[in-house]
Amino acid sequence: MKSKRILLPNGCSCSTPSVNPKDWKTCNKSALQKDWRIQYYFYDPNFPKPTNPIVIKGMNSFKDLAARREITKALIDDEFKALKDGYNPYLKKYTQEKPQLEKPKMNPDLKVIEAFRLAHEKLKGTDEYLDQVRYAINRFEKALIELQLSEVTIYNFKRSQLKETLDYINLTDNYYNKFKAYFSSLFKELIEYECCEVNLTRDIQKRSIVKKQREFLEVDKLSLVLEYLRLNYPEFYRYGKVFFYSGARSTELFSVQMKHVRLEKQEYDLLLKKGKQYVWETKVIIQDAIPFWTEIVQKCNSKDDYLFSYGLVPGTEKNNSKQITIRWRKHVKNKVAFYRDKLYLIEDLKQKNISEYESITADFYAMKHTFLDLLDSMNENAMGMASHRKENTTKIYTAGRERRKNESLKSIRIFAE
Repeated sequence: MKSKRILLPNGCSCSTPSVNPKDWKTCNKSALQKDWRIQYYFYDPNFPKPTNPIVIKGMNSFKDLAARREITKALIDDEFKALKDGYNPYLKKYTQEKPQLEKPKMNPDLKVIEAFRLAHEKLKGTDEYLDQVRYAINRFEKALIELQLSEVTIYNFKRSQLKETLDYINLTDNYYNKFKAYFSSLFKELIEYECCEVNLTRDIQKRSIVKKQREFLEVDKLSLVLEYLRLNYPEFYRYGKVFFYSGARSTELFSVQMKHVRLEKQEYDLLLKKGKQYVWETKVIIQDAIPFWTEIVQKCNSKDDYLFSYGLVPGTEKNNSKQITIRWRKHVKNKVAFYRDKLYLIEDLKQKNISEYESITADFYAMKHTFLDLLDSMNENAMGMASHRKENTTKIYTAGRERRKNESLKSIRIFAE
């Protein structure tokens, strides 16, 4: 059935949005392993007929099924409200003046939700973070209405009412703590504008969460997985080796451009977030990693190329680190397993009626822990490779000490295959 066009300002139109997975409203928890997205086609008479849809992904960081459904619905509503107000996703701007309603100024007489929404506009952060805060405000608003607290002003809002509302939303312990952090940020803004005097979240206790011990792959098993990747997915293998020997995060490595790498010095620069600031740090390329860094650098066409763009090859666009999680799940977790200390395709094991195999449940990031554990066992500087900020609260690193540690790291060898 042909999708119905939705008419928009300036002669534009769009298709009815679709969500992947199609059964997102009724699916079970296994769907959380999939990469969710919203897509629609946007038609502008000033552009050729589109061949690719507009894609929206802002829900995949939510690991609770109900939460992911709600944020998906909220993203659809937000997107189409913007389109109807004249937003053009090709131009990435509004092509007509949005209706000019007199905007309330920050003041203590604002209703709670009005105040939160205005504070949200002042927040700084990634699009994903701001989407999550907006989602939290939406859920909070529903609870306020049901508790008959929607008419309370922000100045008169009490800590007990905030606690009652958060409890009413019935969040998991993990999301309860996240919501508490989101609203803490909002209250910080509101206090600066003298809308209230106290950050009401301050004396609300965080819920205790039992953290699962992070799994990691033993070196011999990791070697088998890497060899499997080398034979079947060479780009993923190369990135896996760079990642393994770096001790860094994918979000950091995906920001590295050719101009940041100095192979002759076994160094590269990373932009790291330290607290609320971003700082450049020089990282070491250990000897075992040099061939893989050399190979990827030689494939660059420009100094501005990102080393690991789409396809994990050099390109002009910065890749999304979530692609690694998707690749690992698709090519490793869902495809291979250990049986009698060897690696097999799960499909082959099933054909032989072998069911007592060992699935790979550790995530890709576990390689970082395997590497740092090896460094630690060698009494090397695991902390420096991982860019951890402190050994303890009293030690201060000098520039000379950092340089000496880096030079020491350049000479070590690790055999992991």
